[in-house]
Amino acid sequence: MNDEVKREHVQKSDSEEDKGKKEIRSALKALFEPDVQPFLDSDYAEHVEGLNVPLHDHQEKGLRWLRWRESQAMRGGILGDDMGLGKTMLMIALILFDKETRENQLREAKRKCTSETGGTLVICPLSVISQWFIEATTKVANNGIKTLIYHGPKRRKGTLTELLDYDLVITTYGIVVSEWKDYDENQKNSWLFNTEWKRLILDEAHNIRNPKTLRFKAASNIDACYRWAVTGTPIQNSPMDGFALLKFLRVPHYINVNVWKEILEHSYGPKLMKLIFQKHMLRRTKNQLTDLGLSHLPPMKVELHKVKLSTQEKQIMQIIDAIYHKTRFELWSNENMPKDENAKSAKKKKHIKDDYFTVLTNMQQAISKLEDKAEFIKLYEVYIKSRSINENDRLIKNKDLLVLMTRRQQFCSHPYLMVMPDDAEHPQDLGRSLKEACAEPEIFELEVPSAKLDKVYSLLDRLLKNTSDKIIVVSQWTKFLSIVKLYLEQMHLEILQYNGKMKTNERDQTLKEFKDNPNKRILLLSIKAGGVGLNLTTANHMLLLDPHWNPQLEHQAIDRIHREGQTKNTHIYRFTCSESIDNHIKVVQNNKMQIADQILNDDDEYPSLDKLMELLTI
Repeated sequence: MNDEVKREHVQKSDSEEDKGKKEIRSALKALFEPDVQPFLDSDYAEHVEGLNVPLHDHQEKGLRWLRWRESQAMRGGILGDDMGLGKTMLMIALILFDKETRENQLREAKRKCTSETGGTLVICPLSVISQWFIEATTKVANNGIKTLIYHGPKRRKGTLTELLDYDLVITTYGIVVSEWKDYDENQKNSWLFNTEWKRLILDEAHNIRNPKTLRFKAASNIDACYRWAVTGTPIQNSPMDGFALLKFLRVPHYINVNVWKEILEHSYGPKLMKLIFQKHMLRRTKNQLTDLGLSHLPPMKVELHKVKLSTQEKQIMQIIDAIYHKTRFELWSNENMPKDENAKSAKKKKHIKDDYFTVLTNMQQAISKLEDKAEFIKLYEVYIKSRSINENDRLIKNKDLLVLMTRRQQFCSHPYLMVMPDDAEHPQDLGRSLKEACAEPEIFELEVPSAKLDKVYSLLDRLLKNTSDKIIVVSQWTKFLSIVKLYLEQMHLEILQYNGKMKTNERDQTLKEFKDNPNKRILLLSIKAGGVGLNLTTANHMLLLDPHWNPQLEHQAIDRIHREGQTKNTHIYRFTCSESIDNHIKVVQNNKMQIADQILNDDDEYPSLDKLMELLTI
């Protein structure tokens, strides 16, 4: 790069930086000096008519807040109430209130929108599309909300004019992404994107938390007068999750992702995002409502069941851990060891040196626990060759590390998961070699229960004998749930399964059977398929068989049974293996929850605008 090009590059970078800082300053001033009407509860006290079920006190106040937000310059916001507090019912009440004031609604829509509008469009996961339809059609008197499910290959029956006649149209993130990929503005080939909707509601809005995904881009490009993000878990991994929601809402000044990413990585980042969220979000937790005497949910008890691996399981686990740490060391060395010492800054060299000793020490400690180190070397060679069709390909990839992390956790559930056939994505050579090296290879057999399964079956046996309650068993691996199912069926129990491979009608039928059939007391639930939106209050016991890296997925699963409609005491049983990767997962979970709490909890005093500008050096 010559000197002239370098100067142009620097000037361009400085210009972009100045533009980004100006954006941040404008955003902060808009928060501290808002040009909006303050929320006064008494101004929005009308009672909504036409519901078949009464709203609770917190829902009535929430409805007034929703209506206030829709009267402001930035029309909409984030409904971030804790899971299980009736957010769906609250949004339906908002839609119904519009029906009562339809003439005013139409006048307001014509004033604020640039084109003819449809009704309310709800985008939600496939697992809850039926739940939305049932709530809107059964909990509103006299079919007060005309509702349509827009899904499937025959979804465009009739005409666009007929679609716009519906008060509520429900579709899925998958359909929105599909139409967005094929959308041509000139051809107007998508009903979803051709319409300016009166209201757009993203249910389980954390699904768009990554601004780089098609899901985010598609949902953000739908036009609507009022925009709502509904989620009980607005922050799952980092403060940037919140940025995606603000950008979807089209809050002014929240456009430049790179600028905000740099700001939010600042030590004051979580507090800044918290301040921003306060202006656009309504959030009430179950604990807050309990403290105020407003909670009507029965108590929930959580039990931790620690699993101690058998002697043979522990030995094999130590080998898998050693292979993982050696693989991690090789991957780190390939990616980070300096190729040119002169090209590395002193700060970079120190960072590399510190990381090097951490990764090296972890590997040495893992290998030191092994009884037969020569056998370990042979097994490691088998693993290296099993990763690729080309046996000479020894280059470690990030994917290899992720697979090993999964294997470490799966082994804790049942060793058979290491040798299951027909898994082309993850070759099983390592599992078979571990089985051959094991003094008691029978632990890898399907018919032999693992240490964890022994504990699970013992608890299930006690619950089935001592109660008449229904039980949900949750895992992130459907293959592990299939093993659980096999053992339970040997006890002549009728078992139901709910997972992402099932079609919509199959899912609905499963939930109906679980609710209506007293003999079907156990539901095996995939955490990703059943982690959002479902109402499973038929059950009041839940077994979480394996910890997940994303703790919010576990909370979402728990809130399938501890939510509106639950009448019994709720019992949660968490299973974790001692001296395993589960311990590290728990540390990661705690860190992620701490980030979320920093942003979502309302318990801090905030600095002045001038102080914030100074802290953020803008």
